Amino acid sequence: MAYKNNETRRKYYEENKDEINRKRRLHRLKHGDKIRARERKWHDSNIEKRRMQARINHHKHKNETEYKQKRKKQRKMYYKKHKKVISLKHIIYNKTLPKTRELRLELINSLGPICNNVKCLVYGGCREIKCLQIDHINGNGKDDLRKFKSSAQMYKYYLQNPRIAKKELQILCANCNWIKREENNENGVEKWQLMRIKIVS
Repeated sequence: MAYKNNETRRKYYEENKDEINRKRRLHRLKHGDKIRARERKWHDSNIEKRRMQARINHHKHKNETEYKQKRKKQRKMYYKKHKKVISLKHIIYNKTLPKTRELRLELINSLGPICNNVKCLVYGGCREIKCLQIDHINGNGKDDLRKFKSSAQMYKYYLQNPRIAKKELQILCANCNWIKREENNENGVEKWQLMRIKIVS
């Protein structure tokens, strides 16, 4: 059935809601595997689009009481369902944290424990190890984390491949790192601000 406009479509749906939903359920039962495979394929190929849409929806409804209650209920249900897995992840994280810190410190020392920014706010470049951070020169840190699944795996890879590490990584102090992020829009703020403007308008 062709619809002239969305209003006609909504009206038809309201008048025949039960029958339409019954047919949808039957169709999903009959072709469930194909539908799920198609949905999974679309989800995997549109990860960024889904994340951006989730951010937009959250920003749009975050002050609504009903939305807050719904989110709270969802979080509780998720935790209840995955309680054992979450607890296990916390145990693993606490066990591996000291080793991850050691690898991070080793990588900082291999790259040179000093801020590489010529215009560093600290005269001569910051050398305080507690203030130094590992920065991706091209701003692709998120891609690396997705690729290696954990910081420890990423540190190991760069320690085993020092040439690649020197090409892709640099050491910056916390101040210089955040200034670089803001200047290069590496945290996606500009893109997100544009989306917020669209929502508000």
